[in-house]
Amino acid sequence: DVVVRFRPENRSSIQDVYDLYIPSARGGLVPFSNVANFTVERGWASVNRFDGERAVTVSADVSPDGVNAVQATQMLRDYFQQIAPEFPGYRLDFRGEFQEFEEAFQNVGRLFLIGLILIYLILGAQFRSYIQPLLVMCSIPFAFAGAMLYLLVSGYPFSIMVMYGMVALAGVVVNDSIVLIDFVNNARRRGASAYRAVLTAAKRRLRPIFLTTATTIFGLLPMALGVGGRSVVWIPLAGTIVVGLGMATFLILLIIPPLYLAIEDVRRFFGFSTPAISPAASEEPREVRVPRFG
Repeated sequence: DVVVRFRPENRSSIQDVYDLYIPSARGGLVPFSNVANFTVERGWASVNRFDGERAVTVSADVSPDGVNAVQATQMLRDYFQQIAPEFPGYRLDFRGEFQEFEEAFQNVGRLFLIGLILIYLILGAQFRSYIQPLLVMCSIPFAFAGAMLYLLVSGYPFSIMVMYGMVALAGVVVNDSIVLIDFVNNARRRGASAYRAVLTAAKRRLRPIFLTTATTIFGLLPMALGVGGRSVVWIPLAGTIVVGLGMATFLILLIIPPLYLAIEDVRRFFGFSTPAISPAASEEPREVRVPRFG
């Protein structure tokens, strides 16, 4: 396209349009006011487009004392559904923090699934079993239940940082189950029965499991309580791990031992042997006493 226009000093007012002369077919000059009429109205300075479509961008920041970005987006969607019949052809496209939340949720969910698969493969190679890794991973739903309970009671929204905290929680909480089941397997290799091994493991591994959980909880407790300054970003993350780990530890000690015995009963019912037991060993697990000096 070839665009021809007057110099800026000759197009600075509406009067310049009135003074414009247009060449006629006879070779003369005709004033613009003789051939056309015009009115002054408000118009668009520019037409914005997004992804090839005409778009109007509305941006805003969420007040820290009000709703969060997810709640505000849901409110806008509900309101737009009410007025959508009056404006056919229009649609909403959310960007900014809500788009980042959706993308992070998809990416974290994909990475979390990969992490679960890797945990299962590593535990399967360690325990030489296809069932015991699932038993260890049963602690993850317990942790998530505690995390969701924390969010429900505290009123904090489900944010990106909370998702990161739940992914970290899934990796931490399986340690208690590993400590418990590994002790049971070692006891059974020494010839103990399943019931005796589980009972001994629940008694002797109580203190290590409790100390492992306590060190993590007390390390994150100042952040979860906002000691030294409250942060709307880090408090939900720390609180999610603290409450989720505490609840999961209690449920692990309460549920994992009966589940282990139930799995062994099912194996015996169908005639499957336990490969972790060494048939040559016949002694019960013994307690090693260390003499005290001084």
